[in-house]
Formats: sequence, C-alpha cells, structure tokens
Amino acid sequence: AGIEAGLAAARLGCRTVVFTINSQCFFRREPFEVSKNERMKFIALKTKDGKLKGDIFFYCRTLHVSRQGFYRYLANKDRPWKYGLVPERTGKLYKYFSMSASII
Repeated sequence: AGIEAGLAAARLGCRTVVFTINSQCFFRREPFEVSKNERMKFIALKTKDGKLKGDIFFYCRTLHVSRQGFYRYLANKDRPWKYGLVPERTGKLYKYFSMSASII
C-alpha cells in the first residue's frame, strides 16, 4: 500500500516521496534539499574517491554538481581546517600567562 501511495504522489508531482515497505520508510529528496557538501561526499563514496571515472559524470549531472567542483572537493577534502590549531595554541598561551601571573 505504501508503494502505491508513493507512486501516486510521484505522478502528482510531489517533490518528496515516501515509500513504506515493512514499516520502513525510504525518502527521496531533490538535490537542492541536500547541502552541496553532502552531495560531494555521496559522489566521492560512490566513485571511490574519483577512481571510477565513468560514474562521475552521471552523479555530477544528476546531483547538480559541477565536475570541476567535485575534483576541487577531492583535492581539498583531506586538508586541515585553517583555524584547526588555534584552540591548541590559545590554550598553551593561556596556561603560560596564567602561570606567570600567579608568580608575580
């Protein structure tokens, strides 16, 4: 019954369709409803980080992501965040100055 309701909703032009099979729900979303970063992660997962070249074009076109943007995502995904060391360094400075202040 859930599949028929989902197919009927799809025929009516609904953007989000819910399919229910054995009380489990499967959602289908439009690409613009998912963040671009999540779409990039999905493509990277499905293409084994860009190693399956034939599938990249298909996934990028389907999920409305440029191939150039996907390759840029692959190049930058393992880079550390530019402010990643700031909390560590700030903590060290705080300890240093709090110790020197207690001495004075």
